[in-house]
Amino acid sequence: AELRTSGTTGEDQGVVKCWGHLVDEVEMLESVFGNRLAERTRIFATVSHQHIYGLLFRVLWPLLAGRAFQTDLLLHPQEILPQMAGAGDALLVSSPVHLKRMEVTGELKSVASACRAVFSSGGPLDAETAHGIAATLGESPYEILGSTETGGVAVRQRSRDGETWHPLPRVGVERDAEGDRLVITSPFSSEGEAVAPGLRRFQMGDRIELRPE
Repeated sequence: AELRTSGTTGEDQGVVKCWGHLVDEVEMLESVFGNRLAERTRIFATVSHQHIYGLLFRVLWPLLAGRAFQTDLLLHPQEILPQMAGAGDALLVSSPVHLKRMEVTGELKSVASACRAVFSSGGPLDAETAHGIAATLGESPYEILGSTETGGVAVRQRSRDGETWHPLPRVGVERDAEGDRLVITSPFSSEGEAVAPGLRRFQMGDRIELRPE
């Protein structure tokens, strides 16, 4: 499959993914987060399946795990939250801009008893919104760091981890000494130097600081 980068920092480019890259990643997602969900949990999303985050989290992961997912793209809280409340057991896959709006308006309170977890990706989630959601739902969203080229790289949940990110399983991280840039070694990456069968090393644009833990 060929995906396109968003072009937000330059010209858009094609990124080719093998089916194995996508399947391996959704199997990892189920192994890490699946115990939070029930078989009856329904997946709701405000992100498009045309974005790799949406493709993985709102379509391929539910298909792999046998969970129902909402097919319509519902962007407004007034559309999606009543459906989540009616489902009785729901997961929300969203973006920082949508989550900020839901938190500011207080509309997330309507799904406090139904929502098992919230995921956020596609940009930085500000701490105020994360803490506001934690106050409403009992915990902050799972924030996913990644890219079209690399797939998922790291996760954090501010109510548990503070500002520290933790690499996802099977993803190795190191810091480039010259520019402090994040270098990953991952089976989910389709770009970069092949270092072993099914494993690529790729330098990202993010500057990082490594901590002992």
